[in-house]
Amino acid sequence: MEFDLVIARVGELILKSSGVRRLFEAQLTRNVKAALKLADTEFDAIERGHARIFIYTPEVDEVMAVLKNIFGIANFSPAVEIGADLDTIRQVALEVALQAGLSAKKSFAIRARRVTKDFRLSSHELNEDVGAFVKQRTKAAVNLRNPDINIGIDIIGRKSFVFTETIKGLGGLPVGVSGKVVCLVSGGIDSPVAAWTVLKRGCQISPVHFRLSEVEHNKFLRLCEQLQRYCSGHKIKPLSVRWDLKLGRIRCKLEKLNKLGWTCVFCKAAMLKEAQKLAQKEGALAIVTGSSIGQVASQTLSNIAVIQQGLKLPVLHPLIGLNKEEVEQIAKRIGTFDISIKEAVPCQFVPKHPVTHARLEQFKKIKKALGG
Repeated sequence: MEFDLVIARVGELILKSSGVRRLFEAQLTRNVKAALKLADTEFDAIERGHARIFIYTPEVDEVMAVLKNIFGIANFSPAVEIGADLDTIRQVALEVALQAGLSAKKSFAIRARRVTKDFRLSSHELNEDVGAFVKQRTKAAVNLRNPDINIGIDIIGRKSFVFTETIKGLGGLPVGVSGKVVCLVSGGIDSPVAAWTVLKRGCQISPVHFRLSEVEHNKFLRLCEQLQRYCSGHKIKPLSVRWDLKLGRIRCKLEKLNKLGWTCVFCKAAMLKEAQKLAQKEGALAIVTGSSIGQVASQTLSNIAVIQQGLKLPVLHPLIGLNKEEVEQIAKRIGTFDISIKEAVPCQFVPKHPVTHARLEQFKKIKKALGG
């Protein structure tokens, strides 16, 4: 028996109010359609309802490959649609189980769910009935805790859906429901992970790179291409600002004041100020960085507090409590790690002894001396 559709289930969207959920599910459906069209994957129809999106397609495997990169989907299953009569459900459940390799030497479990309550048997009664039928025909053992094969049955109105696989999705919120943000993205490991994290919370992203070298800039562009895989329905527009001359001037002025250790603090403060200008042009509501407390000199808590002074937009730090190993694990999983570590070019402007515990009073005093 061939599966003729894929059922994608939403996760935390269920917790939203009915009105908000409809809007979020509509956005998710648009994202799914856009991703399938971009991947040139054939589908006959897409329907939604009951916290699910039903994708009818002759290319089930190809559709599932696309869905695994779409935020807002908790899990998905290749399935077959049938009527909601008990004899048909029994027979199709048996066929699907046999197709999945069920035999007398293996165990199984029936996981039935009445999504709507008009079917005459309860979920528990349906489990028992279909389970007894499959057991009688296959002589397989029932194992509800750790079966070799799970047979899922969803009953919705006059339709039933039978499946044996449930593949975990990315979860999160559909990209596009939470507004736009500007993300500071270098060629390193942390910042693209931070951008990916806010994509997961439904944000559209505008990555901005402060260009110090051609190598790092090219990596930035490749990182944007990788992030685009998770941004279905929304085109990422990379933004680039030449930064070597600007940073060179900052460093030169600080050196004259014998305050070279403040280079990283003033560099990052200037980046955030420039990012705010870009955010206002892009209609973005916040700025995102890859900062994690204590990871580098500019990311101590006191430094983070100082460099954000005077900004009108909120600055988000989605990685703030993660350590390097945790960030690297995510980077490897999402495909940005190998790009980030290739031909890494360290910043030539970092002072030998950077300030790690900046005080706002000192910062303002030096800023005034710099003419800012």
